[in-house]
Amino acid sequence: MLTPVVTDQAQRDRVVVTSAPGAGAARPHADELDVVRPAASLLVIVTHAMQMFAPAGSVFYGAILLGSQASRHIFFFVSALVLMYQAYDRPRWSVWSFWGRRFSSIVVPFVIWTLLYFLAAFAGLRGDTIPSVTGTPLQVLTRAGVQLVTGPGHLYFVIVLVQFYLLFPLLAGILNRARGWHLAIVGVSLAAQVGLTVALHYGHLNSLIWQDINATREVTSYGFY
Repeated sequence: MLTPVVTDQAQRDRVVVTSAPGAGAARPHADELDVVRPAASLLVIVTHAMQMFAPAGSVFYGAILLGSQASRHIFFFVSALVLMYQAYDRPRWSVWSFWGRRFSSIVVPFVIWTLLYFLAAFAGLRGDTIPSVTGTPLQVLTRAGVQLVTGPGHLYFVIVLVQFYLLFPLLAGILNRARGWHLAIVGVSLAAQVGLTVALHYGHLNSLIWQDINATREVTSYGFY
């Protein structure tokens, strides 16, 4: 009875050894994320369901909606965690390979979907992700450009991810060289996040550097996660 258990444990130990930093193999799958991802996805569904069907003046439904907004922060945290889990302390980790994979798997589908939403406007459809196509041809093209840079509707999430992907090699390099200071980095990040949150909520800070680029679409709003 013990033999299969021992054999299975030995196999798992070999996986951990061959997946050690610098070994070149993929690290073991983090089973905990299989629980976090569905929970965050459920919160996204709750958010949009509340926005569509809940009474606007209800304190009860408003509280649920406010709590469910945590989904975006969870997703950003998980995205950062998975990337760092794969890249941390890996001497052969390639920046160009990383950017190339993200471009093909994230940026290309984003551009396709944004253009599809834009074309849907010509069919008379309307919605949060569908821009207006009225005005001069130059105005219409300008709106299309704005959509590609800011992310229409819920696709703003991709814009933040792209900003994070561009910064990730720098962040990974800092963490790889800052052994022994990770708790201090977390503390500084938390202080900066709280300070920015207070400035946004109570000081009504909004950089709005261009068009629809506001705090929701800026990676600095999610630095701690």
